[in-house]
Amino acid sequence: MKILLATDDSKYSEEAAGFLASLDFSPDDEIIILHAIGSVPFQDSRQSYEAAIKADIIAVGSRGLRGIKGALGSVSRHVLNHAECSVLIGKM
Repeated sequence: MKILLATDDSKYSEEAAGFLASLDFSPDDEIIILHAIGSVPFQDSRQSYEAAIKADIIAVGSRGLRGIKGALGSVSRHVLNHAECSVLIGKM
């Protein structure tokens, strides 16, 4: 299974990472970490996007550094509504 962990150093993405760490994975499982670092240009963004498409599960925090918009942050809500795979949302 391929799992994409999207993180932005917020306490909410740390919760999602902590939950993943508590699971029992097999040697065949793969966790891909995609780290958002503000507005710094990143030349390999296409590869990261392609990794997200190939994921079986995307793990994100319920809110991130952009602030609070309802029960879910705007990014986690967007991922939940548009992902073609299962989405795990870590909630504190």
